[in-house]
This record gives sequence, structure tokens and C-alpha cells, in this order.
Amino acid sequence: MGCEPGWEAFCQALAAGRYFEAHEALEPVWRAHRDLEAQTAIWWAVLLWHWRRGNLLGARRMWEKICARRDPTGDWAQAVGAALTAGRPWEPAVGWAVWRGLCQSGGLASEGTAVGGIIREKRFRLEGGGGMRVVVARPLDAAVMRQMLERPGVTVEVFEGPGPMTREELVRRLESAEVLVSMLTERIDEDLLRAAPALRLVANVAVGFDNFDLAAMTRHRVLATNTPDVLTEATADLAYGLMLALVRGFVRASQAMREGAWRGWSPTAFLGHDLEGLVLGILGFGRIGQAVARRALASRMQVWAVPPRHGGGDPPPGVRWVSREELVAGADVVSLHVPATPQTYHLCDDAFFASMKPGAWLVNTARGSVVDTAALLRALDSGRLAGAALDVFEEEPLPVDHPLYRYPQVLLTPHIGSATVETRRRMAQRAWDNVVDFLEGRPPRDLLNPEAW
Repeated sequence: MGCEPGWEAFCQALAAGRYFEAHEALEPVWRAHRDLEAQTAIWWAVLLWHWRRGNLLGARRMWEKICARRDPTGDWAQAVGAALTAGRPWEPAVGWAVWRGLCQSGGLASEGTAVGGIIREKRFRLEGGGGMRVVVARPLDAAVMRQMLERPGVTVEVFEGPGPMTREELVRRLESAEVLVSMLTERIDEDLLRAAPALRLVANVAVGFDNFDLAAMTRHRVLATNTPDVLTEATADLAYGLMLALVRGFVRASQAMREGAWRGWSPTAFLGHDLEGLVLGILGFGRIGQAVARRALASRMQVWAVPPRHGGGDPPPGVRWVSREELVAGADVVSLHVPATPQTYHLCDDAFFASMKPGAWLVNTARGSVVDTAALLRALDSGRLAGAALDVFEEEPLPVDHPLYRYPQVLLTPHIGSATVETRRRMAQRAWDNVVDFLEGRPPRDLLNPEAW
């Protein structure tokens, strides 16, 4: 088989944990060795490497290749086949026995010693409490964290510093990590992926994933997941609550009391408006938008929505389909529930606000980039808007000297759409369930880029 540069580069990349570099180094080896023994030896090397890393799917694919070429013989071969068929994670003793058996049978000859040394070194590291490295960007629910820390064969590293990790800190921690449990604050792009060659999965603890460059992640064969469905009701509660507080003026009344401005009951003091009969226009009629609609209908509001582009069909009972232009011009309250995309960037600009019904209100619990903040301030200054309620912002955290703080008709909350104990627990659990799927060789249930699998 020969210790040509390609094989040596493959071994060195494996030893350093540079996964994609190892695969690139294998290309000339694949092409140079077409005979049965050489191909089988390479497949066994890659099988054991996949298995050690927790990629059971990759290991099983190599096993299928080996079985298609020849019937694997020996107790060591049957042991690895049984383990992979049962979906069992890396077993250091079995892995090392397989490698010894291969070398003794001449299947790898002298070329196997470099990779064999790697397998042996990883065996000791695993038995000493190491294993696949999982970086968690923030502490999560205690019960879910306990599941992570008690998972065998996994080393969990949690960033506990104040605020999110700096870019430099994130890159440092991902140098040899296979999994990242991320928040929206961690930007996963081409530069980061180049600096994290071992990374195989990023599990976002969020339903949104505008912090992901999915195209780059797919090119690098890094799986991306999110946490859909689990935060719908909590976010809808917030959107409805902000609308109610905005229209009724609850916060201004509470603040007046705290400042000693209440002089007793008055028939003309602290007046707001009824929700009943108002038109709520929902932009983005997905899960959260529909949940907000249900709450608004219970308050006897009229609900307008723009039909989905694909398969809108008949609207739900009580909801009226309208065009976006009709909705913006006729709604008393516009509630935003669209994702952050290039198409929705600054959706609410000067032209949008100019076309809104005079005296209307705006509620944004979607993404900060959907609203042009400067245009919003101009609409407030002109009196076109009666007020706004914002949970998300173009710049987060919002600077303490930001002009928005000066507007009493604007309600501000610090990105708390999913901030309930129960919802954050479900989000953390869903993210970890995606990681477990990956560790056990299954496609994660919330996989965003299946072509990378």
C-alpha cells in the first residue's frame, strides 16, 4: 500500500482532529489504491474514526462498504458490526481490538501504525473521561444540563461568563469541538467554520436561525438545527400582552402612580381604548401569528392576515385574508411575526409607516431587523403612529442612551418572547434532543440542512 504523502497527511490530520482536512488528504489515497485489500484498509480506518467521533451513520456507511466487498471475518469484525447495528456509541475496547485484529491479519501492515496510535491514544483519553466535545454557549435549564453532563462518552464545556462569548473566545473553544449548542448571539459563518474543522453540529436554542449561514454550513457538512413549536404560545402571549398594554395604556398609568401623579379617580384620566372591534393586522401568519389571532378573536377583535404564499386555502374562522397593502392601510394594530430574511429587512420603512392608518399601533416580537428604527422614530415624531411595543431591536442590547427610551408611548421589553421557565426548559430539551439524535447516528429531528447529512 505504501506510506505515500496522502496517507501520512491523513494520519496527521486525524491526530490533530482536523476532520475535513483528513478527508481531503484521503482523496489521492482513494484514487491511488483500487485493489481490494487497500480499499478495505482505508474503509476500516475511516469507520473507526467516524465511530470514535460519535458519527454512527458515517461508521455504518463504511461498514456497509466493507460488507459489500467481502464478508468480514474474526471476532473483532463481528463485534464492531454488532455495535453499529445496535446503534451503540464508541466502545474503546472494541475499537482497539478491531485495530489490533486488522494489523495482525496484515490488513493494514505498517501503514496502520500511525492511525493505530491515534486510536490507542483516543482510547486512553475516552477512558479517562474525555470523548466528543460539546460546547454550550450559555447555561441552560438545570435539568437539561444534568442530562448533558451525565451523558457517557461526551465532554460538555459550558461558557458561564457574563454576556455572550466574544468571537475570539468562541473560535478558541471550537478548535476541537464537534458540537456547539448555540444561542442567537453566536454567528455561524464561513470564517468560523474554517476555524472549527472538527465541528459537525450546531444546535440553536431558538426557533429562528438568522445567525446561521446555512449555505456555508452545508458546504462544510455541518448540521444545523433549531427548536420549532416549543415557544409558540409564550411568544404569542407576549405579543398579545404588549398589544393590550399599549392600547389600554397600562404602563403609562403604572408609571404615573409611581411618580405620585395620581390624584384620585377621574372619569377622564388614564383613558385607553377597547380591543373589541379594533382591527388587528398580522404580518406573518405562521404558528405564532395564528396563536396571536386566536387570542385576538377571543377579545372580539377583527383579525386580518396576508395569506401564506404556499397553500393559503381558506382562512381560519374569524380571520379575513387581505393584501399586505390593505392590511397596512386599514389595521388599527399591526403585529409583526415574519422571519429575518433579506426580503423582510427594513420591511417597516418610511413608506410603510406613511401608508399606515393614522393613530395606529405597531407591535414587533419578530426580529429587530424587520423595523427601520430611524423610520419608526420619524413616524412617532410626526404623530402618524399612536405608539409601538418592541421586544426586539436592530441593536441588542439596546444602548442606554437610545432615543427610543424618550418616547412614553413606546413599550420596550428585552427580547423576552420565550422567557418563561417552562418554555426555556422545552427549548433547551429540544436542542439537546437534536444533539442526542446526532450522537446516536440519527438525523436530528429539527435538521435545517438535510443535504449536509
